[in-house]
Amino acid sequence: MRLRSKGLGRREMVMDFREYEVVVEGDELVVVGIIRDPVTWDFSIRFCEDDYPAIFKLAFHPQTLKAVFRALLNRFKHHHWGKERAQHQADGLASRAEMQKTVQERVQNALRPFDAPTKTMRRTRNGLVAVESAEDIEAEIEAAA
Repeated sequence: MRLRSKGLGRREMVMDFREYEVVVEGDELVVVGIIRDPVTWDFSIRFCEDDYPAIFKLAFHPQTLKAVFRALLNRFKHHHWGKERAQHQADGLASRAEMQKTVQERVQNALRPFDAPTKTMRRTRNGLVAVESAEDIEAEIEAAA
């Protein structure tokens, strides 16, 4: 999978989901891992219950199913990696083994709010809710610590 951003240097990063860990923490699904190509980026993705229908819709979209079946039946698989397939897979297995040693710590870091008092929106099951004042932001940060 390729991940492209128009901000932060306009980089195109290559993701390999076989190298990442998926952990259920409370009512959230947390994906943690490290992107290694072309830069090293330690990331976490948090999915809440509101995200599951969209993921399900994407996974079972006719074009997605067509691409998956075509890839399963194709003997010569294509890839986005900058190195040979065997070398990339060996590096990925080593990276995953190293990442699994600290997976619980990474998940806890993903769930912890940022400590900068610039968080002005609170995510709830009903969507994003504005925080009223700086005192509320500071109280929220102290409660999380």
